[in-house]
Amino acid sequence: GTREMLIASEHVSSLIGPKGATITEIRLKCNNLNIEIRPSDTPENTNASHKVIMGPGDVSQLNMAEELIQGHLAKNDGNNGSVGSRRFP
Repeated sequence: GTREMLIASEHVSSLIGPKGATITEIRLKCNNLNIEIRPSDTPENTNASHKVIMGPGDVSQLNMAEELIQGHLAKNDGNNGSVGSRRFP
């Protein structure tokens, strides 16, 4: 199946990562699950301005992707907007 998850605009760049590294890593951990980030249908809602579309894949892949993404967002939430939280290679 597929699954969608709404995310805030400020999380988009961190979830994609430098040159797509973060999202690629999540895809690989989920057995090459297709994960796309697109603008959502309600861009005026800044807390859900984008959606992550996961799949098609099996339930275990989707669950893992969702957990990894939520974990990544939670980690980033603690230091929103602070320059110190951005790691550059």
